[in-house]
Amino acid sequence: MSEALSIHQDLYAQLQALPEHLTGEIIAGELVVSPRPAVRHSAAGIGVGAEVWTRFHRRPGGGDSPGGWWILAETELHLGADVLVPDVAGWKREKLLALPDTVAISVAPDWVCEVLSPSTASRDKKQKARRYHAAGVQWYWLVDPRDRTVEAFRREGDFWVQIGVWSDDEKARIEPFDAVELDLSRWWEGMESST
Repeated sequence: MSEALSIHQDLYAQLQALPEHLTGEIIAGELVVSPRPAVRHSAAGIGVGAEVWTRFHRRPGGGDSPGGWWILAETELHLGADVLVPDVAGWKREKLLALPDTVAISVAPDWVCEVLSPSTASRDKKQKARRYHAAGVQWYWLVDPRDRTVEAFRREGDFWVQIGVWSDDEKARIEPFDAVELDLSRWWEGMESST
C-alpha cells in the first residue's frame, strides 16, 4: 500500500469517527471539521434545494418543468483525494444514469451550491471552489443568507467566471437552471437582512 493511500485511509477513518453534530471533509490532504449549520444556513439550503429539486429533479420532458437532473443535499463526494460535502449539488442525468446505493458519489456534479456561513465562507470561496473546478464542476453558486444574495459562476477554462449576482426578493434565471424563473424571496423567508 502506498504511503499516500495509507494517509488518505487514515484521514477518512478519522472523518467517519466524527460525532454526528460535526461535518468532516478532506480538502487537499487535510481533515477539515465544521459544526452543523445554523438555522439560517439550513433554511436557505433547503429553500434553494427545494425550488431547484421541484423543477429539475425528474426525467426531462415532463410537465411544465424541464427536468433532466438529480438534485441532492449534503451528499458526500469523493473527488480524487478530496472528500467534500456541498450543501446542494446536481448531476445531469445523462452523466449520472442512476443514483447509487452508497454513502458517497465519486462522479463530479455538474452544479454545486454552497450556503455561506461565517465559519465556512472563506473555505467555500477559496479551497472548495478550487477543488470543485479541478474536479470539472461546471457551475458554482454561493448563497449568503445573511446578505440575501446568490452569486453564480460558470467554469471557463482555468477560471470561474462570475455570471451574476442576485439578491433579496428578485426573480432570477440563473444558469444552469435558467429555463425557469427562481423566486429568491422563498429562500430568505423569515430572515432579516444583516445590512
